[in-house]
Amino acid sequence: STADRKIIYSATIQLMTEQFDGVGDRIAELVKQFDGYVADSRLSGTSGQNRRASWKLRVPIARFDEFVGRAKSLGELVSASTTSQDVSEEYFDVDARIRNKTKEEERLLTLLEDRPGKLEDVIAIERELSRVREDLERMQGRMRVLADRTALTTVQLEIAEVHEYLPAESPSFATRIRRAFEDS
Repeated sequence: STADRKIIYSATIQLMTEQFDGVGDRIAELVKQFDGYVADSRLSGTSGQNRRASWKLRVPIARFDEFVGRAKSLGELVSASTTSQDVSEEYFDVDARIRNKTKEEERLLTLLEDRPGKLEDVIAIERELSRVREDLERMQGRMRVLADRTALTTVQLEIAEVHEYLPAESPSFATRIRRAFEDS
């Protein structure tokens, strides 16, 4: 079912604004309202020149669409895109492998406790146990990454400052005729 799917969602939003001062505070407040956090931020330029800033924001999946809608209202929309990646197969595969490795670890521990035997047998069991634990830790780390990326969405927000913004004018009748002629 779709409820059991593990999907990574992300969005990229590019905006421009004439009111650049305070935009960082507005973004921080918006992210806080949506129970998210700022993972990365960059600002370039100086006052009096066109400045640019970008933020990598993490927001809970349940509030993704609403957050994207609100983020778009922080300026004049230049472009916006959303993507998704279904990682359900990998997620459930890693989960099954973790359960199998955990059982293997338990069997090795039981074997180590029940059969102390010769020193080289003990060393061989401990070596195998170490390998199993290393594999298990690697898989658990991957599972944490997948769980984090499917629980929190990533929104890349870029805002550019413009002075005296003039929206593009619709083409004149002569321009439309010229374009039609060039396209034919």
